[in-house]
Amino acid sequence: MSDKKHTLGIFGGPNLLIMLASVAYIAFMSAGMASIEQPWLYVATFLLILAFCTGAKACAALKTRGHTIATPN
Repeated sequence: MSDKKHTLGIFGGPNLLIMLASVAYIAFMSAGMASIEQPWLYVATFLLILAFCTGAKACAALKTRGHTIATPN
């Protein structure tokens, strides 16, 4: 037992990649290049980011024997 903390910070606070994807999708909609009726590009991007974050969290959990804590900082 120790006070050493291992964290990857998965969704502990705002996720920069998801915010950038949201802003980009809004820009595409404003330019007429995307539609709210067919959000497939945004959904695919969101799922890709989620899969990456989940994989990174799993990798961190394996390397630290399951001791990962998501934090806002």
